[in-house]
This record gives sequence, structure tokens and C-alpha cells, in this order.
Amino acid sequence: MHPMGVPFRVTRRRVPRPRPLARSADGPHAVHAGVRSTRPRLHRIFTAGLLAVLAASAGASRARAGDEPEQGSACEVPAFFEDDDATSLAAYDGLRRGLEEAQLPRVCRRRLEGDDALAWARVARDVSAQGAAFVVVFGRAYGARAAAAPFLRPDGRGRIPCVYVDVVSSVAGTPHPALPDPAPPAAVVRGEAPFEAVLPALRRLWPASPRPTALVAWSRESEPASAWRRAVSLAGVDTRLLADGGGPGEFVLDAPLALGETAFGFAETLARARACRRPVLSFDRARFGKGAALVVASDAALVGRVAADAARRLRDGDGAERALRVSVRSVEVLLDLDAADAQGLVVPLPFVAAADRVRATRRPGEARSGR
Repeated sequence: MHPMGVPFRVTRRRVPRPRPLARSADGPHAVHAGVRSTRPRLHRIFTAGLLAVLAASAGASRARAGDEPEQGSACEVPAFFEDDDATSLAAYDGLRRGLEEAQLPRVCRRRLEGDDALAWARVARDVSAQGAAFVVVFGRAYGARAAAAPFLRPDGRGRIPCVYVDVVSSVAGTPHPALPDPAPPAAVVRGEAPFEAVLPALRRLWPASPRPTALVAWSRESEPASAWRRAVSLAGVDTRLLADGGGPGEFVLDAPLALGETAFGFAETLARARACRRPVLSFDRARFGKGAALVVASDAALVGRVAADAARRLRDGDGAERALRVSVRSVEVLLDLDAADAQGLVVPLPFVAAADRVRATRRPGEARSGR
């Protein structure tokens, strides 16, 4: 059973779930943990060689996902996303694979020289001159810039079709934040990680706390952020601001929602969590492997594949009069056992086995979570 206890769901169209990543409690750096060998030297040589092959393969995969050629006759679909954005990179990889499988035009990443209106106007003119089939933009900030940029058809018949891809949190079926429709022809694909999906995981991790308390890593909050906290309370989790000095609470919640809240930087969040001896749960995929014990995020690769299907629907004429909207409700559980151990979080072994991805670099025989 998935540790979240909630299956993924795509509104308006169901698509196949991508092949799951390998689940290993020993992580990518311990491929042969627990394997016995009567020839330890040969085993070490074999393991080192295998790890080198895997590393080279991973590097090639990353190159395909994030470093596609930026122009050329083979590239008909430019994609825009910010550097070091783990969520957008995973969604881009899903988009690329989905377009290939549907035999749609090839996508490649385009980088900007700056992030102001002039930079977007320049790249929009270049894309228009090249006659792009459509444009794909990841993230709220880039989406707002692209919606205002002149991505126009070379023949003057309106705008180039654009697919806007974003990942948000939702509570009680309401995404946070909500965005207006962009100018057509367009499609908006939103990955939504329902907060309610976190509740089964919290009950498994803290069975003695039927109503756990989260210390939210904000120093101040806006009215929309306060409304989000009230909705979370109605969903079954009490919240307090970490800025209030810690106090009662099962975990620190890293929730950068862009609702006008003033969030702590992640380094400060980790330091404050260590000071109050609480594990860190994050909604940001980029925190995985960087100190969060548990990351609960939307399945970005699935969101990218749905974006590829939205592009097909745009090509077939959908979204011409009003922006097409598709919501992808799904969650992935990313578990860092090293961080969990360091932060005092004891993770049940069934939870480890059911996680979508597990990171652990300790050697066999060393202390590790589990009961």
C-alpha cells in the first residue's frame, strides 16, 4: 500500500503512470548492500564498475533531460524553466518522453538571457520567427512572464499555442495559489499534491498523535497563507509558526507556497529544526537529499506526460477559444533515511518499503531507522 494511502488521479483524462523508480532501502550508493561474496576483492571491483556504469547512465539521462540543444531544425517546441528547479526538470523529462511516444514535435530547452520583460520579448520574437509548433513553460513566475510576452504566429494569426505547467498544493480540493486563465490558445496543466494525502503518512509515523502538530517554517504570514493554515487545521493537522520558538509539535513543515508568506531559507529551517529536535517534512522536491527527512510532492514526471497530452489536444483544436485546464492529483513520497536518523525520526520498515524513492548512504550494520 502506498504510504500516502491515496491513489493518483488525473481529471478529464487518465494516462498511464510512469514506470516507478527502483525502490531500495540502501539507496543509489549501496547497490550491493547485503550481498555476500567469497571473493571480496572481485566483488569490490565489480561493484565499482557497476556504479561507474550507473553514474554514466544517470549523467546521460540528466543531459537528455536538462541540456537539450537550444535550437536547430530538429527542435520545434521550446521549453522554458528555471535553473536548479528539480520539479520542473522532472516534469520536463516526462513531457519529453510523452511527446516522443505520441510522435509529436521534438522539445528542447531554451534559456533566457535575463528574466525581465525585455529578455522575454527578445526570445518570443526569436521563437515566433522560427515558427515553433507550440511553447511549454514551467513554473508560476515563468508562466506569468510568458503570458505577457509576444509569442505570435509568423503569419500574424494570433498567438502560438502555449502549455503552462505548474505544481501546487491543494487543500479540500482548492489549489493554492489559484491563477487566472492565460490568453488562448493555451492549456494549463497543474499538478496538485492534496494535503489530505499526507494524513495517512503522519498517522503511520506518529501513531500516538491522532492529530499531529506541524511547525510551519514561516516567520510571517499573509491573509492567504493564514487561510491555508486554517484549511489545514480543518483537514486534521494543527499548525504553529516555527518563528514562535518551536514548542509542542511533531515535525517542522517546509511549505514554500508563494501565498505571500515570509518563509525561512532552507538552511535556517534545518538549523531551527535541529534546535527544537524535530524532523523536517517538505513539499519541495528540491529538498530531497538536502536535509529533509520526508518530501511529499506531486508526481512531476506524470504531470509532464499529461502536459504532452495537453499539447496534442491543443494541436487538435482544443483550447482555442478558452484555455484548456487539466488537473493532475498525485503524490510521491521521497524518504531520506540518513536525514531521518539524524533528526530522530524512526521510520517503520513497511513505510520504507512503500516509499516511491528512498535515499540511504549508510553501510550495512550501521544504525538505521526501522521497527
